[in-house]
Amino acid sequence: MKVYISVDMEGISGISHVRYIMEDQAEYSRGRKLLMADLNAAIEGVIEAGAEEILVNDAHGSMRNVVVEELHEKADLISGFPKQNAMMSGLDSTFNAALLVGYHARAHSWGVMAHSFNGRVFADIKINGISYGETGISAALAGYYKVPVVMVSGDDILAREVMQILPHVKTAVVKKRVSAFAAGLMNPKRTVDGIRAAAKAGVLNGNASAIFDPGRNLQTEITLKEVLQADVAESIPGVERGGERQIRFPAKDIIEVNKLIETISNACCVLYMGLY
Repeated sequence: MKVYISVDMEGISGISHVRYIMEDQAEYSRGRKLLMADLNAAIEGVIEAGAEEILVNDAHGSMRNVVVEELHEKADLISGFPKQNAMMSGLDSTFNAALLVGYHARAHSWGVMAHSFNGRVFADIKINGISYGETGISAALAGYYKVPVVMVSGDDILAREVMQILPHVKTAVVKKRVSAFAAGLMNPKRTVDGIRAAAKAGVLNGNASAIFDPGRNLQTEITLKEVLQADVAESIPGVERGGERQIRFPAKDIIEVNKLIETISNACCVLYMGLY
């Protein structure tokens, strides 16, 4: 059995602020330790469920957060950026199940550190009129390859968001929202047990009903944070302006949607580097 794990950082146990998840911050080393505890707990769970091959994809920021020498010996790792399919890089139809560990709620939701992909760029991402965040897009990418997402961990707001698109998924709630940068943190010594149990149960109970596939011919509407960002995005072939901060793009599938998100994010990052 092959199992895929995408690991983000905002939804990791014990983390409530960006100082734990950014490389240039003093608390980043503590954040990485907390990440490794959650990730290895998920790996132990899927091994107990019978996984023989496990691939982990580092999906946060620079995507170089997982400490490979501390990774469970039965798992391999994709690390670094850029890479195809970004947060779901390496996934294909040969996998039996996928897990999303340490994820967070979408932009402009109530979640702790809620955002979608690039918090400085995206205000909202809609596919066929429905708003999705990183969890929804990642689940859709898994669905494209007919792989069920069977377990998700993060805060209580994310758990509610997940139920709208993945009603059969196992969730491990590791914190509860207090504000955008404050959370009621469950003790990490206990949350790892919940993550391991949810990962095991998710793999054992996973079936085709857990596959989320929005289909083909997807009408994508993206609202950017600034007008200038929409000006930049409008220059991408196939993109049309839909308003001051809105752009529209008719995508043939979720792969194209994800590529558009990555392209807009990367192009807008150039603005912050001072090259325009």
